[in-house]
Amino acid sequence: MNKNYYLYHMNVDSISYNIVLYNKDIDYISKTIFEKKIPYEIVMLRHIVKNIKHEGIFVDIGANIGNHSMYVAAQTGCDIVAFEPNTLLYEAFMESISNNNFTSSIDLNCFALGSKAGKGKYVKEISNNTGAQSIATGDGEIEISTLDNFTINKKISAIKIDVEGMELDVLQGAIETIKNNKPMLYIECADMNNFSSVFSFLVNLRYFYVNTFNATPTHFFVHYDDLHMVYYEINSTISNYIYNLPNRIKTLSKDLNNASKRIADLEKQIDNITKDKEKISAKNCELNSTVDIIINENSLLTKKIAEQELYISEILLKNTNIIS
Repeated sequence: MNKNYYLYHMNVDSISYNIVLYNKDIDYISKTIFEKKIPYEIVMLRHIVKNIKHEGIFVDIGANIGNHSMYVAAQTGCDIVAFEPNTLLYEAFMESISNNNFTSSIDLNCFALGSKAGKGKYVKEISNNTGAQSIATGDGEIEISTLDNFTINKKISAIKIDVEGMELDVLQGAIETIKNNKPMLYIECADMNNFSSVFSFLVNLRYFYVNTFNATPTHFFVHYDDLHMVYYEINSTISNYIYNLPNRIKTLSKDLNNASKRIADLEKQIDNITKDKEKISAKNCELNSTVDIIINENSLLTKKIAEQELYISEILLKNTNIIS
């Protein structure tokens, strides 16, 4: 086994399995698992297990070391199709599959998914978070395919997508699969722009946003036909939002008030600086006038000295003539 791999025995939620960590002292996900002794993003994983149909397929796109797939496989026994283009993470995941005898239930593939088939490369290396490396399409060593081009014979129950900015590309390349299976979707979107793009795309497929998990927001969507499954969760999300709204408004008002005070202080400082600048400018004009006066006086003195020197020279000359 690779020297950077570490076999960790996971014991959580009444299940146990082995998972191979990668660079556990450095890499963010492996380090988090090792230190906290629980799977990464455990709250979302429990949610997946609670809602997934065990006879269906769980698709793990951007599988990393298999954190999500291993937990779901151990908890539900359902079949899993996973995709991880990074060879180091892929091989660590393969070690975990072999160690737990999951070879018949987890189908792991070493390529990326996007909107169309092609090639790609990592934008830059991130040594302390290998799974956070984003892919630029066009050319490179990484093979890219689409989920629609991949044959899955059983009905897909849930799809998790964690692809560092390529979320919309993956969805565009999976549109027929999504239409045919109507799976639950767990999609990581690091910023509002990505979320807006994903949300707009899924609304057209009759998907509804339900909830958000994790430090890096991972959003849960369900198809209109399955809204009854998450009715209470939607209700809870809305209720919590409404319940917390007064506190949020109070906090925002306080922040706004502090910002207003800060702006007022800055405006006062700017006003003082402007006044100081005006004073300095006036003083500078005064000094320039004084310098001009001194220069003029110096010029007059120089002229008078020259006249006196000429006068003295004339007197000395006259005295010399008289003596002679």
